[in-house]
Amino acid sequence: MKHKEPMTVVVNLPISRAIGDKRPTFLPSLIIRDKGVYKDALQFADEFSLAYSVKAIETRIKTIARFMNFWDLFIEGVDISIEEQSNAIFTYVDFRIHGTEELDELHPLSELHWKPIQKEHARNEFKYIIEFFDFLEKNSIIYDEIPIFNRLNISFHNKNGSRYENYKKFKQPDLLFHLKKSRDFWKGIRGENYHLPDWLRPASTKSTSRPYPDFEEVRDLILLEKNVTFRAIWIALAFGSHRVSEVLHAWQCDVLPARNRARFFGHSDPKNNQIAFIMAHPSESTYIDAPSARGQTRERYLSARYGMLPRNLLPSTHKNRLGWKSKLLLGSMKTTDTFWLNPNAASLFEDCIREIQKFHLANQTSKSHPYLFVNTRARGDNFAQPLKYARAADALDAAFRRIGVSPKENGRNLHGLRHFSKDYMENVLGLSPREIQVIRGDMSINSQDDYGKNITKIHEVMKSKNHTNIF
Repeated sequence: MKHKEPMTVVVNLPISRAIGDKRPTFLPSLIIRDKGVYKDALQFADEFSLAYSVKAIETRIKTIARFMNFWDLFIEGVDISIEEQSNAIFTYVDFRIHGTEELDELHPLSELHWKPIQKEHARNEFKYIIEFFDFLEKNSIIYDEIPIFNRLNISFHNKNGSRYENYKKFKQPDLLFHLKKSRDFWKGIRGENYHLPDWLRPASTKSTSRPYPDFEEVRDLILLEKNVTFRAIWIALAFGSHRVSEVLHAWQCDVLPARNRARFFGHSDPKNNQIAFIMAHPSESTYIDAPSARGQTRERYLSARYGMLPRNLLPSTHKNRLGWKSKLLLGSMKTTDTFWLNPNAASLFEDCIREIQKFHLANQTSKSHPYLFVNTRARGDNFAQPLKYARAADALDAAFRRIGVSPKENGRNLHGLRHFSKDYMENVLGLSPREIQVIRGDMSINSQDDYGKNITKIHEVMKSKNHTNIF
């Protein structure tokens, strides 16, 4: 059998940038057989470089290349209908899940030599392809020189908006349902003898897992959470990079307008209007925001005002006990700032805080405790009382089930959201290891002046990013 050259290959191309432009000077793009550089794929990569790392862009470009090579072999140059174009994309995903290694050598797709991949990875590739078609549609790109995309009439129709929006939100069960429909579709056109993957045969890859949920899951988790307390917590973990214990230790006075940062850290960027969410040591901090308690620690204040112990000093068997791991804290007040990883996240967190503050005011919670995150819908003695770790964990499990994925798998837990934030800093924002350490409070800094210099630099780096509108 004569082997056909791939329709497209991935290459890194140099990009001319203006002085001061911090975007990459090399980007992955595609070379089309007999056509040369696929310029609009390069434009797609360049647009994504505003918010994504080169690695993330390369993953998308490689997926587009695989899809184009698949299309070239599967469609075989035939002019096909709009419905066939749509089903070809689902068939690509089908073969990615099951691989092509077991196909007969006469089968046109046997040349791809694909090993099976996990369904979740295939779902991500599906979304990358949809992103690309969305880009083409929004930019009204029509290709005379590349027949594969001449028509651009993929039938992903949605009555309420862009034809692609429903498909970009697909969960795995939705995708598997459409794969089944797609294989039935092709059987009707190409007959029972046309080989499609055996749906009942599982992929032969080893079981893999990651320590955090993916971006789409985190975004949906937050957007579909109706309880503003839990929504604020999910945001603080995923886009504030805090531990859940740190968040649950927070007092009502720990959320402040942006201008108050100077009070704690000796500086305040006038252009930074994001809400200040202060992390304070739960027992040793002297930040209390009560004139009569000046100089007191939180431990002493809690004892004198409420007859309570800080939650980190409660017995290990106490239901309200929370841990406190070592974290970079500054000055006698022993506090640190929240570095919001995305402006949309900070804004949504602020919206949640407004609602939470209304609840505290209406229920006069400060008469019984100073804590920020409380049970707003509980009955009996738990109503308006500080939220327990176990309750937050149960709420997160319910939230994952609400978006159609299984909790506790692939890092879908409270700590997994913090792992997600680290990946977001590395692969979306492109921050350095030292910058990430400062943001997470995982490093030692000798003085408040050094800390100020570090966070000033980080804020400058963060402002230079063209953040995507994620909510």
